[in-house]
Amino acid sequence: MSGRRLFYLLVIFSIIGPIIFQINIGFISLFPMRIFIIILWMLLLMQVLIKNKKLNTERIKVKIYIVFFMLWFIYAVISLLWSASLEDGIKDILYLFTAISLILFSIRFLSHREILNHVSKVLLLILFIMIVIGLWENVTGNHLPGDRELNLTNYYRPRAVFTDENVFSTFLSCFMFFIVSFVKTTNKNVYRIFGGVLLLLSIYLMIVTFSRANYFALVLGFGYLFFMLAKLREKVKIISLLLFGGALLIISFFDTIKELADVYILGVTSVISSEQVNDSSVSVRLNLLKNSIYFIRESFGFGVGAGNAEYYMAKHSIYNTYGIVNVHNWWVEIAVNYGLLIFFGYLTVYLSLIFNLTKIYSKLLNKIDKRFCEGLIGGLVSFSISSISPSSLIGVAFQWLLFAFAIGFLNYLRNTINSYSITIRLENKSYKKNET
Repeated sequence: MSGRRLFYLLVIFSIIGPIIFQINIGFISLFPMRIFIIILWMLLLMQVLIKNKKLNTERIKVKIYIVFFMLWFIYAVISLLWSASLEDGIKDILYLFTAISLILFSIRFLSHREILNHVSKVLLLILFIMIVIGLWENVTGNHLPGDRELNLTNYYRPRAVFTDENVFSTFLSCFMFFIVSFVKTTNKNVYRIFGGVLLLLSIYLMIVTFSRANYFALVLGFGYLFFMLAKLREKVKIISLLLFGGALLIISFFDTIKELADVYILGVTSVISSEQVNDSSVSVRLNLLKNSIYFIRESFGFGVGAGNAEYYMAKHSIYNTYGIVNVHNWWVEIAVNYGLLIFFGYLTVYLSLIFNLTKIYSKLLNKIDKRFCEGLIGGLVSFSISSISPSSLIGVAFQWLLFAFAIGFLNYLRNTINSYSITIRLENKSYKKNET
């Protein structure tokens, strides 16, 4: 099997995770994604050591991002020296190794437009499958096998192949923008209708997960695409589509939407007015944040060590979190575990990816490139808020995949930027010639 096909399988199983099978080796688990990572690394080493092929580093135009993630990995290993729980630290280091692997393989394989097109189709197929599973769960109350215990409050909340509904909602908010870009760039009306229905269903599923952070994340993502990327004609089309789609959604699911709205309003008012405010999720999250700030201060900004945030939350909290030890905020989790230096480095990487992709978007001429770029931008912008919904994201591979795609795609664009410039100059010369 070729490396390219293995990469496609890696993409699929990075999202699907260990639901098909999982082999536990002590506190480390082995499942398809990790198996494909191992195979791809073995193929790469065979090419270098046995076939004496040299790695072409000249085509790597995103070295600064690689350097940061390598430094993060090294810092995580060093932090084991002061980590209270070595087991948790080693787990986090393995997750970071997964992140680096996905980034390097994305740089290696996202080198041609044909591959970008195939990856886009793979993502759309996965989204379709996840939406079908989510609808089945929402309608029947049945679920795929998993560790999450179900009760009356989450019985009909979809989670697809993920651990809970918050992770599923975060996945949708990060990758549904590939549906948006597909609808905008496809030339066939049938595909537009199919994509539009898929988009409405994904929004509906996000609503019934009751993941409030992802509601705001979705609005932020769409708002950024609308104000920063869309042209005037596109803005008119988008507004018309939203009005039509919103009306259609309300008419089709009026009772469900009304019930959701009532529950949401009740939840907000209960947080504001309830006498037992200490038991609310908002109060717990606030105490988790206070404890996190305390841990960062006590570690002098160096962090408590790789993967040790939960250990410290369980053993050294000064504010009551009612048995909840996950930080429930990805940004804060990074700062607690790895310190302020890594946190600000990660934030810089994140913002620079959005800035660079947005800057280059207007220069793209090919619809496949524009489709991939817009999907990434929407997902990255949405991620700023959606990342605080799950209890922890370090072990959720699809969020690393989003960053890996962004870095790999940026590398692809920087390698082909000269051809874009040549194409633009040739088109301008042809236009002037025809004009005269």
